[in-house]
Amino acid sequence: MSPKAKLSTLKRLAENALDGHDLPDLRQEQATREIPVLVDESTMTVITDVFQGTTFMDDPDKVRLLLSVRSEVRAEWASARNSFLAIGKALLLLQSKLTKAELRRLKEGSERLFPFGEAVASQLRKVATAVAEGRIPLSECPGSYATAYLLTTLDDRELEQARAARVMRIDVTRAEVAEFRRSIRRGNGEESAIPKSTVTLPELRAEYRALTEQVRTLLLEARQKQQRRHEIARLITG
Repeated sequence: MSPKAKLSTLKRLAENALDGHDLPDLRQEQATREIPVLVDESTMTVITDVFQGTTFMDDPDKVRLLLSVRSEVRAEWASARNSFLAIGKALLLLQSKLTKAELRRLKEGSERLFPFGEAVASQLRKVATAVAEGRIPLSECPGSYATAYLLTTLDDRELEQARAARVMRIDVTRAEVAEFRRSIRRGNGEESAIPKSTVTLPELRAEYRALTEQVRTLLLEARQKQQRRHEIARLITG
């Protein structure tokens, strides 16, 4: 099948993606939330390349499911970005209202007040500042705060290079940004490497515990919603 024909097939699958026939719960939830399933040349190329050597592309249901999950993940990734930016803005607002002494105490007690230490709080504030100042456009801000923070370590000229190289985008990985930074610094004759994280072991442990608790809460909530869905389904089908 030619690339053009494959793209046509993918688009047709996307258009029919809301059929709801024999699709998992994730797919049904997406239909309810009306998350668009996007298919373009790059999507087709990536899917074809990833599953090269398999019969994946010959199975319409699998292709349709992948498109659905991909759209769901991208939507949730954008939601995660909005969440950490909101946290960063809130921290900046709080910081602006405190005296120097109060701010010092806040930073020292960050781990006791929030589910993260001062190192993470500092990164969140810097990312929020970069977005507010337009150094990193909201539409191009990565979905991971750690990746977004790495972008803030680039100067304005390097950020323009990152944008031109399509390294500044919501789904970029930290590894891509790190490699880009190394390459341009190496090209400029600089030997400086990616700065090591300043997050301490106690901070990482505290963040791990907080994340574990959040995951446990989300799983419980998801289980309750799943049970409620089944109850509603039984009522609907009679």
